[in-house]
Amino acid sequence: MDYNNAPIEKLRYFMSKQKGELAVVFDIGTKAIRVLITPVDVPTTAEEWFAHDTFFNQSEMPQLGEELLNSDVLSVDNANPALKKIVNFINLYLNELRKANRIKEENISAIGTAVFRWMKNKDEVVNYIKEKTKVTVNILLKKDEALLSLIGVQHTYDFKRVETVPTTKKEAILLIDQGGGSTEISYFMTDNTQETFVDSIDALGTVVLQNHFFTLEDSGRQASASANTTPIPQQFAHLLAYIKEKTDEWQGFDALKKQKDLTIHAYGMGSALPTDSNFRSHNAAFTLEDIADIYKGKLTKAARDFKETRQLYEAVVEEAQQDKRRYREELSAMYGLPVYENLLNRFGIKDIRFAGFGLRYGAFVAKYHLGLDLFALPDAAKRHANPDFKAHEELKEALEQVNKKVDSLAQRIDEARALEKDTGQLKMSLMDAWDERDAIEEKMANR
Repeated sequence: MDYNNAPIEKLRYFMSKQKGELAVVFDIGTKAIRVLITPVDVPTTAEEWFAHDTFFNQSEMPQLGEELLNSDVLSVDNANPALKKIVNFINLYLNELRKANRIKEENISAIGTAVFRWMKNKDEVVNYIKEKTKVTVNILLKKDEALLSLIGVQHTYDFKRVETVPTTKKEAILLIDQGGGSTEISYFMTDNTQETFVDSIDALGTVVLQNHFFTLEDSGRQASASANTTPIPQQFAHLLAYIKEKTDEWQGFDALKKQKDLTIHAYGMGSALPTDSNFRSHNAAFTLEDIADIYKGKLTKAARDFKETRQLYEAVVEEAQQDKRRYREELSAMYGLPVYENLLNRFGIKDIRFAGFGLRYGAFVAKYHLGLDLFALPDAAKRHANPDFKAHEELKEALEQVNKKVDSLAQRIDEARALEKDTGQLKMSLMDAWDERDAIEEKMANR
């Protein structure tokens, strides 16, 4: 890969301003790989945290998830473009740090998210990356991913707030992270930040919402996205009803909701929230009215540009083939923002603040401030302490069935390609099956 030398010049400048040990966190996701480089001493004040030379950040877009659209087995060789980009990205920064003698091996961390959980051959992929970079990727369970994001919020929620969040027994920080595979909800009480509560709703991830937006009929049945002639406003009304239904079905954190005289401060992560940069937008507030105005505005524009749902779907497919994302990003906000709206209404909250420092910052704080082992997060031992054999066997059988579904869909995609047929709907179904498998694997790990 032909890298511009600018990132390395920035890194060299950054290193020249630092005197002590440095820590590195690589965050490898479905689309991007990101690196966070910072002194191992975790800043504990807003002034230190937002100082100009505290953090070094860079990112690249290998689009690792694109490699899994047709198969849940990732090809592991030097010709795989996404893996090659990831390996080159990691080595680019580590080679510079090692050459300058500014990094100890124990201060190098790498975390993998949903895209690794989808892979059948995840161990093979992890071993390949380790062979090429000497770095072991820690594949996070959904619950651990949510926990690390929450830790990032715990550490920074009061930074850059005009008003201070009081530390009393009646204050809670609620985090809503509406992501591609699920919406994760977590919270902690401000007087006891050591105790955290984490849950997720797989039915409200962006991939599932996209599928329902393009295919859900009045009857509740699934239609072909490429043949759906429903007007976009009517189709969006179906999706809003679906989001409300799934939010109402969610039984998590009822105890929090029922507490009297409790003030809940909501924070949000996810690409649906309209923000500039993490540093500039951290603690930016959005009211329920703001959220509704934004997604209704995007709906109005979509309805003006496209008469029928199938026309918008065709535009999204064509754009994806050109490696563009404008429509997909607009749609992600259009059907992601109502998730925040419904969850805020559920807790009786009128606004939400953007949390600018999520997963990789949470991993940094967890390791160097809280002293946690990223390969053995707090509840790992509890997960495996008392497995229920019968339930575990039932989950194994369910996993076997969903794996068969994944294989069948992948085969059908190949057959459709050979006949030059539209594979968009099949790909959506395949991603749904991946998410279903992901949920089963997590349940097995949680036992």
